[in-house]
Amino acid sequence: MSLDQKTLDLLTAKDQQMEAQWLDESRILYLEASGRHWLLKEHRPHGQDDISLSPQLIGSSLAYSGHYLCVSQSGEIHLLGADSLIYAVTGEKPPITLPGPSSDLCLDSLSRLSWVGYDSDSGRDKIYLRSEGENREIHSRDEFIRHLEWNPKSEQALFLSWERNALPWHSAKLWTRTWVQISFDNREHSTPLRRSSRRTLGFQSDRVIISLSSEKAFWQIEAFDHHGHNQIIPSPMSHLQNLSINRLTGEILCLGSGLYFPQQIIRFDRKGSHWTSYADGDHLSSKLKAEPISWATDNGETVHGILYRDRSAKAPTPLLIPIHGGPTDAVQASWPSKAIAFVQQGYAVLYINYRGSWGFGYDYHQALEGHWGEREIMDCVSAVKSLAGSDWIDPNRVGLWGGGTASFTVLWALIKHPDVFHAGVAVFPILDLVHHFSLCSASERNELIWALGHSDPDFLREHSPLHGLARLERPLAIFAGGEDKLIDRQMLEKASLLLKEKKIPTWLSIYEDEGRAWRSHATYIDYYSKVAGFFDRFLRFRSTGQD
Repeated sequence: MSLDQKTLDLLTAKDQQMEAQWLDESRILYLEASGRHWLLKEHRPHGQDDISLSPQLIGSSLAYSGHYLCVSQSGEIHLLGADSLIYAVTGEKPPITLPGPSSDLCLDSLSRLSWVGYDSDSGRDKIYLRSEGENREIHSRDEFIRHLEWNPKSEQALFLSWERNALPWHSAKLWTRTWVQISFDNREHSTPLRRSSRRTLGFQSDRVIISLSSEKAFWQIEAFDHHGHNQIIPSPMSHLQNLSINRLTGEILCLGSGLYFPQQIIRFDRKGSHWTSYADGDHLSSKLKAEPISWATDNGETVHGILYRDRSAKAPTPLLIPIHGGPTDAVQASWPSKAIAFVQQGYAVLYINYRGSWGFGYDYHQALEGHWGEREIMDCVSAVKSLAGSDWIDPNRVGLWGGGTASFTVLWALIKHPDVFHAGVAVFPILDLVHHFSLCSASERNELIWALGHSDPDFLREHSPLHGLARLERPLAIFAGGEDKLIDRQMLEKASLLLKEKKIPTWLSIYEDEGRAWRSHATYIDYYSKVAGFFDRFLRFRSTGQD
């Protein structure tokens, strides 16, 4: 299908800025994704971008990793490389060779580099400090160590740790000296531990903490003093992350976006009374309506979502439900570029934070334990039923779309509920749980076992989508990378052949030079063009009421 350039731009848009920090009292440094590389760029006071400073690919092979960029008060810039090297961006210093895969790059009170590394020989995580040209080990544990932070005024550090065979939200421990609770509201003050740190807390002074927190996917920024008194800092953004506080001026910096604003770098003055953004993005069309909604399940529990639709539509439109991954991630109230694109193409789009999603309280999160493949599907079913009575959604044209762990939900929903869901797109699909568990990381395997409630091979085989594929009746599109180590290509091809022999419309696309994370812009254009064409063929231009 041929899409216009504006639609393609919306579909292929990604959050480019991944990290932003103060370089000095007025200059801002940020990391930007660019194809297969990361670019380190500078925002000058007048909003002009400097040329890229480093094209190094950064990151870590460690689970739950984070904090790749480190800027000292003297202006020294370091990046943590995926190749177990720390790169000095400023000056002529050679890279620092690390003992192994590392994470959580930071500075101590004397501006010395520190990080968490994994020692494969001992099987322990270790905290290192770079002192006088040497890597000095200062602490080790046989558990995960993450979220390392140093006190800016003393030689004290705090960190989180948890057992390697446990999930962080069950057993993480905070290692520090004393603690005082200053927040008592029902808000989340962190991001999920299964993901890298997005920095939601920071000291503005020795008596004031700045916090980014969320309630039901909507974020706000607030200041707490040491007595627990808080002040909400007004902002039009409903999604905030990567907090950075200027130690010289107290100004606040973060990445922000919203239902009506694309992602941008946001700068607040010390008191939060004035904010400045660095972006030129388009806002939502006045015809598009974005709204948080909730509905009841069959047993009376409440489920939450964010709905996008064209308020000027003259007839009921088909509904797309993109499934989030994890399976315990969540859809945030951030810039909905893909939803905008599909609404402009004649669809309504509903993002569902089903039971098990992060950000809605512990009980809501725990509701998925032992019920993955069941409860999140029933939450999608109840969502369609709740919208069926409206005059702007056609319940006979509903599509599902998800990748990785979300593909598991897409496939089983199509198999179990062909009367509710009429077409689906599965990206990097999990067809065989036993095969997937043999190749995925230990942290992912532990989370999926928690979600399923079992690890017995017979149970896994019975609950694999491959086991129920013969019952699938609805059109299916499958996408995968030819170099994806978690995908069995022969299994995909056999599954596609099985469905085609049953006369089930099946589209299979394998991108030969791509892995799990696609890099080529041409791949994304082809992928989204095919997804749009698939849903147009089997939903948008499908007659209402047609089987």
